[in-house]
Amino acid sequence: MKNPTHCPFCKSNHVVTHHHGQKVGATLGTIAGAAGGAARALAGAELGASLGVVAGPAGSFAGAVMGALLGAAAGCTTGVAVGEMLDDHIFLKHECLECGKTFSA
Repeated sequence: MKNPTHCPFCKSNHVVTHHHGQKVGATLGTIAGAAGGAARALAGAELGASLGVVAGPAGSFAGAVMGALLGAAAGCTTGVAVGEMLDDHIFLKHECLECGKTFSA
């Protein structure tokens, strides 16, 4: 969505854009993705150990770390996309530095 160049209330061109939805979405998505990725990696390590394909404790830990990192990246990307949608359609993300009012584009 295009950033406004002027405040619709006072017509000032001192307008800043906040991305609160993106920031919160990225944070929550990263945390959820990391937790889910690590849990899935550990479950896979347990299954592998029960089937006799053993990489040892170090392999399980490394798999959990890699799962957490991949999950965090995927969760962050999804969180940013959802947050951007919220910023564009729900939150008042523009603020006039002259009159202090917030508004959507």
